Amino acid sequence: MRKSSIAFILLLAFAFTACKSEEKKETKTETKPEKKVYVKETKVDLGYFFPMQPEPMVYSYALDNNPLSENFLKITSAKSKFGEYRMLLEHYNGSLVLTEGLTIDVSNGFKTLNQAVASKGTKFEAHLSSPFYFPASETDTSRFISDFPTTNDSIVMLIEVDRYFNGSRPVALGDSVVDCKIITERWRKTEINISTRKENVTQFGSDMYFAKNMGKVAFIPHGEKDTMKLRKVIPIRDWERLVNN
Repeated sequence: MRKSSIAFILLLAFAFTACKSEEKKETKTETKPEKKVYVKETKVDLGYFFPMQPEPMVYSYALDNNPLSENFLKITSAKSKFGEYRMLLEHYNGSLVLTEGLTIDVSNGFKTLNQAVASKGTKFEAHLSSPFYFPASETDTSRFISDFPTTNDSIVMLIEVDRYFNGSRPVALGDSVVDCKIITERWRKTEINISTRKENVTQFGSDMYFAKNMGKVAFIPHGEKDTMKLRKVIPIRDWERLVNN
């Protein structure tokens, strides 16, 4: 196949030369237009939102009135060779089971590059219709929309989340008080039965509190009185021992 292709190319070259034997033209290299990549500039202080760390860290959260209500957030950050800040956020429940993972392009308006969810030991890759996970400025409202299958073959889950800045206030963490920026999020979760076309819609919201050089330190669901707060930061080696036991 390779030899016949070469022979065909040579034949074309010969024919072209014969027809243009009296003409000499300089060969010009065609320059293709550079592909433009959409970039949404991040204009907020990145030190508040899951700050970059030299190695992965795990945040443990629990309710004020129920220390056993733990869940975990593992944060892995890196800088690409092009200078882009990327962050992998992994959410674990109290049984140390992974429930969600997201890769965020921090430099490009907190754009989500991919999302995966897990249910009953099965992992699903999400389709992202609107990828912006956090507002890129204090006057911006981010719009995050994803859909994914579930363990029920007839059900598809649609998640829509709006997030926006909502002022600031101090938050007590143990014996200290930290100043925090507040982001309010409003969720709309729709279970769609693809067979019957029936929809089951749930709406809820929460306020998240972010502290300088710490990231998310607390969040409280709307309508609730108890606050989920950061209890401790677990070094990655200790975390690996926990999940591997």
